[in-house]
Amino acid sequence: MKKLRENNERVRALTTAEESKLLATLNVWAGRVTRIALLTGMRQGELLGLRKHAVDLEHGMLSLTDTKNGEPRTVFLNAEALAILRAAIDASPCDHIFISRTKKPYTTDGFRSVFRAAVARAGITDFRFHDTRHTTATRLRRVNVGLDIVQKALGHKSLRMTARYAHIEPATMRAAMTQLPALATPTATPTTSTRAVEPPRRVRRAG
Repeated sequence: MKKLRENNERVRALTTAEESKLLATLNVWAGRVTRIALLTGMRQGELLGLRKHAVDLEHGMLSLTDTKNGEPRTVFLNAEALAILRAAIDASPCDHIFISRTKKPYTTDGFRSVFRAAVARAGITDFRFHDTRHTTATRLRRVNVGLDIVQKALGHKSLRMTARYAHIEPATMRAAMTQLPALATPTATPTTSTRAVEPPRRVRRAG
């Protein structure tokens, strides 16, 4: 499967409201793909090419061998992702996990068409499937997950790539700064003098 070049300058993440609209619009088959994308940060090609033998439901992980950077990657799954994958595996009559309503594996063009139509119906603008990866990275950063871990999760070779995805929002930065410990030496507090202030003396003029 041909691997598309990523647009690393792009900054776009789903809001919670947009996510609700999109997932409500997608059919159950494409919805499973999109939900796993948001819960793992996996690329579209990795998802559509995912086979049953690559998923270890017992240990909550899956293995990717055909990745964009050419290096194998382990993806760890939370409880929600595991439940979605179990349902997808049970519904698929073939080795591919994600299938369309025709019970056949999704093609790249077929899935793209379904996803774009759902985005339009949901009234969401300027959002592509690849932006689900940025959404995952942004959400991980909001809960203070380090960039090194986000890098591993997304399968980036360099931390610079991850930093472009996982920008720090002002609210997150503000919250982080409030957690700094107090200085060892307290700030001196100005004291007010209790000494009485003498009234100015009148200067007597000669003559």
